[in-house]
Parts: sequence; C-alpha cells; structure tokens
Amino acid sequence: MAVDILSGIQRIGILKQTNWATPQAASANFQKMPYNRGVTKSNPDIQIDDFQWTSKNGIHHEYERSYTDAVSGLPSINFSGDGLLPILAPHFYASCHAVTEAATTPFKKVFTMGGLTGAIDFAGNSGILHTVATDSIVGSDGELLKNAILNEFTFSIDLNARGISKLPKISGVWVGNEMLTLQNLSGAWVALPTTGFFNGENAGDSIWSLETLTLGSDSINTALLRYFERSVKLNLAADRVGGVAVQYKIMPEITYKLRFAYNSTTYKAFSNYATGARVNFKIQNAVAPPEVKGGIDFTCPYGKLIANPCVYDGDYRAIELSFRAYSNAGATPDTVTLYDAVDWAY
Repeated sequence: MAVDILSGIQRIGILKQTNWATPQAASANFQKMPYNRGVTKSNPDIQIDDFQWTSKNGIHHEYERSYTDAVSGLPSINFSGDGLLPILAPHFYASCHAVTEAATTPFKKVFTMGGLTGAIDFAGNSGILHTVATDSIVGSDGELLKNAILNEFTFSIDLNARGISKLPKISGVWVGNEMLTLQNLSGAWVALPTTGFFNGENAGDSIWSLETLTLGSDSINTALLRYFERSVKLNLAADRVGGVAVQYKIMPEITYKLRFAYNSTTYKAFSNYATGARVNFKIQNAVAPPEVKGGIDFTCPYGKLIANPCVYDGDYRAIELSFRAYSNAGATPDTVTLYDAVDWAY
C-alpha cells in the first residue's frame, strides 16, 4: 500500500546564478531554505481560454474551442518562514538587486534598490538571479524555477508576540521565466544553520530602537513600537520572444508599516497624513551600532503616508503608519544594513 507524503519532508533550495543564460542544473548543490512546511506550492502559470466563435453547441465549455498557453506565463514558487539570520541576505539581494559586502566578519552588507539611473538589464546580468528547486520524493518529483527573482518579499516582526511568533517572519514569491518538472535533484544540498534571530542569542538583539521617526516637523521616535513590516513588490512584467520571457521589466514599490499605541504623540500622524507630510525613518535592533553579528537596520529618509493611520487593534485604538518609500534626487528609496557574519561573496 502506498504511503502518503508528509509536507514536512519537502525540500526547497536556492542557488545564485552567474548569468541569465546558465541557470543551475538539477545536479547543483542547492542551499536548503528552512521555509515553513505546508506553504510552498509551485505555480506553472498556464492560461486556458475559450474561443468565442459562433455556432457553439449547447451551454458547456467545449474542448475543441479551448486554447492552452503553457509558454508565456511567469511561473512562481511561494514561501513563508522565520527570518533566520543565515538566510536573510539572499532574500534581500533578490528583491533589492544592489549590495555592497565587507570583506571581513561580520561581513556587513548594505542593500539598496537597483535601477536608480535606468532599467535593470536582467538578461544582460545587471540584476541578481537564482535558480529555485523543490522536491519531496528525491529523484522523482523535482522542479526547477529558472532565472528567478523575488517579485514579492516581506520582512516583519510582531513585538507583542510570544514564543516563536516574536521572531522575525519572512514571506514572498519567487518568479522565473521557465519551470522544469520531473527533475532528479541529485546534488549534495547544503543545509544552512537554523540559528535564531532576535531571540536572546546576542545581547540586546531582541530590542528594537527607533532612531529616527519624524512626520513633517513632528517627532514620534520615542513611541512604543508594537509591529514593524517592510514589503517590496517589484511588479514584474516581461518581454517575450516566441512566447517565452527573455527580459524582465520591474517597477518596484517599497512600503513600510509601523503600529503604535494611540496617544497624543502618535495621533500627530493623522494631521501629517492629511497634509501629505514627509516621513523620515530609521529603525535598528540594539546590536546594530557596534556592528556585530545580528545587527540590522532599515533607513528610509523620504516616505509618504498612503493610508489613514487611525486603526483599531482589537478593542483598542491604535496608530498604524503605512508609508511608501520614495527615491529623492536619484538616491535609493531605502537602505537595509545587515551584519550576518556570513560571507556570501557578493
């Protein structure tokens, strides 16, 4: 009798490509990602349409009048998981497409947004590409997603949560131009360390500090932060030849969300929302200033609130700042600085 396959044995791995023309092979040594089980599904992005010809028979869909496009889509693989320190860098890189990395530990990385002077030439290898692999039955059901970038990526942390819920969370969607199925993923996969992050491993690493938060002329950086989120959407489209995507076109949107208690200080956000005031923002965890392992900070000097900040948090009133990051004078809309003590050779 056949035995059911558990969701927990699914493997998902990624590996950076050297260029557009040479995705990683099924035999590559992929870096295994500790994503959450029961979440990741591959989507080949096929499209099935019906021709609207006259002389139709009856009221049902007719096979001979259907059309399947299995070529032109942008296949994808979604995921969610914990924002563990060793796996963060490739996700920020695959969604930002610009980075500088120090040569010595803790290998400080500064992620900025690509495309500041023009479009990113992905086919010409100006952007960062990965091959994403997944299987559950080794040698039988492998799938490869070629030329993948993170079309969506969110990093969040709930500072009121308990247990593993208080750890940073990540989620996103890898999107590529071709998906191969029935692959034998035969490489020696590399399991990255699943060490925690912001959970007391380093002194102060679970404490967040709002270094700067000004709305217009009002400062609310002393407010008690309850929730923090940064999201990137690349809004990926493609140029196609013979139906196959041969170049990506992106129009990134970076948004932040910060939730606070409702009081006379945080309420100032509402009047600033009404006037379209500038948001100037920087947040870091407590280990960031010494530039040691575990440090991370986010900086956005030019933002604008895009939603009414007055919200409800259960039975309580709250202030939630939802703002979009903007480029100013050709500069990056925001910057993420990470000290992960991992040499990714970027």
